[in-house]
Amino acid sequence: FLGKAARHGSIARGKAADLVILNRNPLADITATTAIRGVVMRGRYRDRDALDALLRDAADEVTRMPVAGRRPL
Repeated sequence: FLGKAARHGSIARGKAADLVILNRNPLADITATTAIRGVVMRGRYRDRDALDALLRDAADEVTRMPVAGRRPL
């Protein structure tokens, strides 16, 4: 695929891989794609608690962003 098969396209030692680990099988029920247990991103595993913390931090950042007509918090 576009000359990248040596590094991408499958899960194997030495290949690039960002993975989403689900609690249920999305082939049986597509809503399972929302039941994320963890992710492997750039070689680092993040469990559900770590992902929730990232989401909270992002939400906090958004609330601190200036909005036209509103004073910063």
